[in-house]
Amino acid sequence: MSQPNSTELAVLKHLWTRGPQSAREVHEAVGPRQGWKASTTRTVIARMEEKGWVSRAEVHGVAVYAAALDRTATLGGLVRHLARHILDMDGPLPAA
Repeated sequence: MSQPNSTELAVLKHLWTRGPQSAREVHEAVGPRQGWKASTTRTVIARMEEKGWVSRAEVHGVAVYAAALDRTATLGGLVRHLARHILDMDGPLPAA
């Protein structure tokens, strides 16, 4: 499975922290820091939904998105990727 990029990770981190949110709520929280327009936020969320990384539900006629990826597993995968492919570490990862 591929790993989220930095923009996708920003959306996931927000959803993990705040729980299910509308695209507008995600944009208001994440968009300004990323320099996004509202349409960019919606595009990122739609692509993440296609990948199965966020789920969509209708709540009172509003589309609400929730993280579909497990936080610990996703962040652990990013750490493993960093260690193996960026730092060229082989074998078990050191733990403190």
